[in-house]
Amino acid sequence: MPSTQMIDCRGQQCPAPILATARAAKSLGRDGGTLEILADDDAFPLDLESWCRSSGASLLDLQNRDGAHRALVRVGAPTVKAAPPPPPPRPAAGTQVVDCRGMECPAPILEVARAARANPGIELEVLADDDAFELDIASWCRSAKADLASITRTDGVYRAVVRTAGAAPQVAPPRAPQAAAPAAAPATSQVREVTQQIDCRGMECPQPLLEVARAARQHPGATLEVLADDDAFELDIASWCRSAKADLVSIERVSGVFHARVQLAGGQPPVASAPPASLTPATPPPSLAAPDLVPGDGTTFRLDLGALDPSRYDDELERSYRQTRASRLAVIAPDRRANATLLKWCTDGGHVLESLSGAGPVTAEIALARSPEPAAASTALALAPQSAALAAPRQKRAVLLVLHNDKEALLAALLVANGAAAQGMDVTLFFTFWGLNLLRGDDPNGIYPKEKVSWAQRLFKWLMPAGPKRQGLGKLNFGGMGASMMNTLMRKKNIMDLPALLESAQDQGVRFVACTMSMNVMGITKRDLHPYSTLVYGGVATFVEDAGNAELSLVF
Repeated sequence: MPSTQMIDCRGQQCPAPILATARAAKSLGRDGGTLEILADDDAFPLDLESWCRSSGASLLDLQNRDGAHRALVRVGAPTVKAAPPPPPPRPAAGTQVVDCRGMECPAPILEVARAARANPGIELEVLADDDAFELDIASWCRSAKADLASITRTDGVYRAVVRTAGAAPQVAPPRAPQAAAPAAAPATSQVREVTQQIDCRGMECPQPLLEVARAARQHPGATLEVLADDDAFELDIASWCRSAKADLVSIERVSGVFHARVQLAGGQPPVASAPPASLTPATPPPSLAAPDLVPGDGTTFRLDLGALDPSRYDDELERSYRQTRASRLAVIAPDRRANATLLKWCTDGGHVLESLSGAGPVTAEIALARSPEPAAASTALALAPQSAALAAPRQKRAVLLVLHNDKEALLAALLVANGAAAQGMDVTLFFTFWGLNLLRGDDPNGIYPKEKVSWAQRLFKWLMPAGPKRQGLGKLNFGGMGASMMNTLMRKKNIMDLPALLESAQDQGVRFVACTMSMNVMGITKRDLHPYSTLVYGGVATFVEDAGNAELSLVF
């Protein structure tokens, strides 16, 4: 029989009234009942409404009299569950079994994600005994658009049947643009002259961007020619242009110096050479335009990624694959940042990477797995090369700032990064100050020459632990004994340690960005960093833009 119970929480502060309410609701048992609650905490009304929404209770009445709140809450009787259905039949012969018994979080989810990428559309039978698996697999299925058909637990072992999402849906061919009336030809078709030159050589991040921003405020609509030799400048100026609605007309590096042409917002963009009459609509600037597809022998297309931001490489590979009849792609990229993208794209799509050479520029030969969709008309492709990419849903992004090098903070950052990547997010790890020590290698990176550092910087590096195997705990380290004990416990529990998490992050295409300003302060050179395949160099503008556009942004 439903009952009524009064709870007097006057004089109690948050969260005591809500805890007392939850305790009383639980004591009402299976039949439920009504709670009359008295409280004078200012946070009580909002807290109670949130609790009712979370617990499924009904807030019947809430009044405030003489500074005291009086609430009536109905706690419904829980629905009596029917007898559990019989266990599902054994999966069909085509089902793949993923045995994750003995693995700790996040290893089971990483195994499921790997199997889903390798066999899209397949049904998986997953076995796991990690206590976190039940919630984790449900979250992963929601993120990956997979179907959790069933999950049971017998003798401490979970058995989940997961129907993974099928291959990526075909992107609709781009819609042919409406014919536009030809505009009157300008009096002159010459390129707008440079109105401002900014010499930022010798400046470190963020000074070059501050100079560019100052010029943008003083000369709106002008064309800037910027010189800089900071390694972070290439990514930073591209990020700044996107944020400031400016056009990065061109950027190249000659003898270690970047030469960038930037058309500021508020003026006419530089006029390029006149296109053919059939292609009169304006095309995007080189920094954002899709690369041209140049036919070779009728079955091979050349794809030049040189004018694109690295974050768009994957979109352009997929676009080229779907909008041509080519059976092979010959890809050219400016530097080794494309390596991880090429490998991941080929693995995910079942293509064969026949050759990959060079650290910059990179050349690759790819045999496509299947015949692409029929290409749109060449005129439509030329007029709207980005339509398919824009029609596709944007991949969710996670940006994690790694500031500390405490082992527990690094573990948390890499656990989140791997979990987010496994759930289909585009993940960036931005390493700054002490966090850079995780990227240091055991041996010097022979690709880069030695750089001169001061005695203070050498002392900094000598006192700081280098690499994933030497990081200590932030608390209870006891001169390294605490970290050693934790490493032993993690091995016994079969929990992934920093080296394994770093390797997994690389496999999933997680981007590592090293802050060049912090490197210069602490004397850490490129030669000191391990040659991770997705490692790039950036600065504050790169992080701010990425974090501002990310659904998930955290600091570790």
